[in-house]
Formats: sequence, structure tokens, C-alpha cells
Amino acid sequence: MVKRQPDGKLLWGVLVETEAYSQDDPACHGHRRRTPSNETLFGEPGRFYVYVSYGIHHCVNVVTGRADWANGVLLRAVTMPGEPERLAAGPALLARCFGIDRSHDAQLLHPERELWIAPRPPELAALGAVDLVQTSRIGISQGQDLSWRWYWRASRSVSRRIRGDRPLRRSRGASAGCKGSLHLQIPFTVEDMDVRAGAMPVALADALAPLQLPADLCLSPEQFAAVCAANPEAVLELDAAGHLIHMTPTGGEAGARNSRLLMRLLAWADQTGGWQLFDSSTGFRLPDGSVLSPDASLLRLERWQALTPEQRRSFPPLCPELVVELASPSDQGPRALNALRRKMVAYQANGAQLGWLLIPEQQAVEIWPAAGEPHRMAAVTHLDGGELLPGLRVELQDIWQI
Repeated sequence: MVKRQPDGKLLWGVLVETEAYSQDDPACHGHRRRTPSNETLFGEPGRFYVYVSYGIHHCVNVVTGRADWANGVLLRAVTMPGEPERLAAGPALLARCFGIDRSHDAQLLHPERELWIAPRPPELAALGAVDLVQTSRIGISQGQDLSWRWYWRASRSVSRRIRGDRPLRRSRGASAGCKGSLHLQIPFTVEDMDVRAGAMPVALADALAPLQLPADLCLSPEQFAAVCAANPEAVLELDAAGHLIHMTPTGGEAGARNSRLLMRLLAWADQTGGWQLFDSSTGFRLPDGSVLSPDASLLRLERWQALTPEQRRSFPPLCPELVVELASPSDQGPRALNALRRKMVAYQANGAQLGWLLIPEQQAVEIWPAAGEPHRMAAVTHLDGGELLPGLRVELQDIWQI
């Protein structure tokens, strides 16, 4: 499903759930009689039929079959790239995401119009019944015995699954960094890797089986955002060359240390004002095109407020003033000391004013200035924010002792 927005960009997603209705079906709007409100349903096929549910929500159908016979397919759910999986998981949510209302009623489905449904990509033509679930419709009081609802089994954007059915579990890659391969859902085919923002890839996340990503695969930041949306359980970063970095989940000690660190930073930020704190789940789109997630970071509030709502919802396109990373005791993987030093170099090159690399196993900290070489502090009991963060004092003793 595709909508051309006023600025010419395309809003799009894959339909993952539909319901069918016919005039001889008691749940159909045209079952009893033809009225001005359901006239579109009796018209020529290939048009949208939009109605208001409970006087509040809009729902959109596609008229099918033939003229003078009420036939339609309700569009129940869409999976959208770069957005939360449940954003359009239901007819009303779908209509809201695409800005559909009664003004779209009777509109022809055609690419020359504002809103249309694109042809099924060739990559999906081979999908059979094993990929689809056919079951009874929901939200109706009549015709419940008819199995006229279909949904993609693998999609997590389906509004409601049948009892006992679960979406396929996404596998997590065993490799770290850019070596090896990752088992991920990707929202486009490998052949479509040159697609950029504003263009619609051939195939999307839940339409494909999981793919093994080659080590030399390069993604744009927009494609990376779509991959992250399709794999919410994965912990991913993107380097400046466009390579995926698979970040393994932290262990209990690292998670507890990071929590204490965040508490101290938050207390200072709330008391001082003028700063926004971010945790390790936030990815920043740096000027060099990489998308990295510090364990903790502080950003001047004025810079945060200057971003558009869309930029805030996605990866903020800037580098925080303060970035903090906590090293793992392991010598391998993306959380190892050498890997984190490479991240600190990247932060520094992209405009970070101060970096703290905490090494709990050694009770040491590397201080990374805005420019120049870092300096190491051993047996550190606390950190000061200096001129950049006046009044900030982070006690480290209980962080080291976890």
C-alpha cells in the first residue's frame, strides 16, 4: 500500500492482514440494502470504500467483484518500514497511519492518484498456503463461521492471531562486529540495496524468510532503520562504511553498572536543567553516516528541541556532547576494550566534546577530549564533568564493586 505525500515522498507498507465481505454475507454492509453511505461498495471494482466505525474510526476497503453487487476486502493491517511493528496493526490504525478518511471514498486505486496498492513483487509469487493463515473474521456479530480472513503467519503486525499461533521467532546472529553473518529479517532484497529514502523497495520485512547477511553487505542509514524495525530483538549498530555491527546483549553486571551510571547522570541533568539524557537503546546518526549507541549520553536540550518530531522518533542526526561506554571483561566482541576505543575515535571525529570509557575490571577510565589523545586514569573513585558539565560528579566506587 502506497501513499504519495505532499512533498512527493512515498509512505508505504506491506499489507499483512485482510478480510473479505460479499453481499450474501450477513456481515457485509450491503447485505440488507443499498444506501448512500454504502453506494461505493456497489460500484465498479478497484476503488476504495471508506466508512466510519462507531462514529470515530475510519476503515478502508477495496471494492472487488463486479458492479451492482456489494463485494469488498477490508484492509486490516500493514507492516511499515522503520516504524513500530504494531503501528498499523488494525483497520483504524492503518487508516490513521495513511491519513485515510471519507474523502478517499470511491477514489480509484491508481499510481496517478494519491493512494494506491502496488502489484505483488515477483519475489512473493511463490508463497503458498504455508505462509498464510486463513481463519474466521473478527469484530463482527454475524457471519462468524466464514473463514474469510487471511494474514501473513510470519508478520508481527497482524491485529489478532488465532489461538496458539505465534509469529516466527527471530534468530540472533552468533557472530560479532562485521564478521560472519547475521540471521535477520530484512525489509528489501539484496538486489535492492541501492534503494534510498523516498523509493519503494521490491520486498519488505515480513514478506521474506530470514536471510543470511553477507559480511560485505553495506546499508544506507535509511535501510539500517528499516532493518532495526524488522528486528526489534536484535541489538545493532552501523559503521561509517555501512556495515552492520551486531551488539551482543549485556550481562547482568554490565547492565547493573549502566543502570547506576544512568541514575547519577539523570539526577544531575534534572537538577541542572538544559540537558537530555539517553540510554544505550538510543542510536545516533552521526555526520559520517554511522549509527552508534553509547551506553549513556548527554545532549544539550536546545539541540534536542531543535530536531523535528520525525528526527526525534528516528535516529537523532547528531552526536551528543558526552558519550559513555562501559567495557566488557572479554577481549573479543563489539563490547571489548579495543572495539570500544574504535567507537570513541568515531565519537570524537563526529563532534563529541567529552568521552568516558569505563573499564570496571581495572577500575580505570579513559578520558577522551574533543580532540587529541585520550588519557587514562587508574584507581578512579569519581568523575567530574569539568567545564562542559559543571557540577557533575559521578561516584564510581559502587559501580566498580558490582
